[in-house]
Amino acid sequence: MFCKAKLFLRDDGIAIIYLIINLLAMGNIICYNSIGEFFMKILGLDYGEARIGVAISDALGMLANPLDTICEKDREMQLWKTAEVARAHGVEKIVVGNPKRMDGTLGHRAEYTQEFARDLSEMLGVPYVMWDERLSSTEAHRILESGGVSGKKRKTKVDKIAAVIILQGYLDANS
Repeated sequence: MFCKAKLFLRDDGIAIIYLIINLLAMGNIICYNSIGEFFMKILGLDYGEARIGVAISDALGMLANPLDTICEKDREMQLWKTAEVARAHGVEKIVVGNPKRMDGTLGHRAEYTQEFARDLSEMLGVPYVMWDERLSSTEAHRILESGGVSGKKRKTKVDKIAAVIILQGYLDANS
């Protein structure tokens, strides 16, 4: 076991000390700040019928990082593989992109996505949040294109980059 403390200055000038405790035997990182708030890893998902983009937050809940793309069409296998990733990383919350239409209404795809999120949440015993994902895939394509990623390679990366965009939006709104 090791302990580490980090000092962060918030935008309002208040200093917060984050105490990071790494429990080596369990592989989990537990974080508390100086005012006793607990931080956890959060899984971000860009759910699709054929591919699921996966991102994960750091333990401080500040940054989203790309993790994986699950390529699977069978819904039960999607649930099983996503749950396996979540357990391997010790996540305690799931943020799932909510595919709203541009006018803000929910369609058939949104219902299917919410059902997947609910089932995954029950399977893992962790809460889930549906987060507006409008234009996240478009933004992911733009980011990859501006980074010089070719069309064929872009297809393999776009879903996990969209998951990062979804999760980072959630983290920024809740920090």
